[in-house]
Amino acid sequence: MLRNAYSSEKLKQGVIITLHKGGRKLKDDPNSYRAITLTSVILKIYENILLDRCKSDMLADLNSQQGGSQDNLGCLMTLFLVRESIFCAREKKSTVYVCFLDGKQALDRVWHSDLFYKMFGTIDDTSLLSFMEM
Repeated sequence: MLRNAYSSEKLKQGVIITLHKGGRKLKDDPNSYRAITLTSVILKIYENILLDRCKSDMLADLNSQQGGSQDNLGCLMTLFLVRESIFCAREKKSTVYVCFLDGKQALDRVWHSDLFYKMFGTIDDTSLLSFMEM
């Protein structure tokens, strides 16, 4: 699959199921359910191999303050940094500007061809072709 940058259509198929989010959410409200796709284990292993090969190159230009995308620097640590920045600004009587991005369903709305265009030259061609094939 890596050598030819090809994965079969059968591997790309998945089964979509919906799971109730639990709690006191109403069972008759569609927003109370989360859709998940069950995909091929082989494809998941392939994706992890590709990600492992490309991760360091893809994250090289990432700002260190974008904690949600980095190993050992999740959302909790990012929230801590925001809180500390606010406390520091209060002490110095300075203004803090904060921008929050809700990434819900963001990948569903991404222009994938443009994303791949931006990735050219960042990661090796074989891996890029493999990503594009998926």
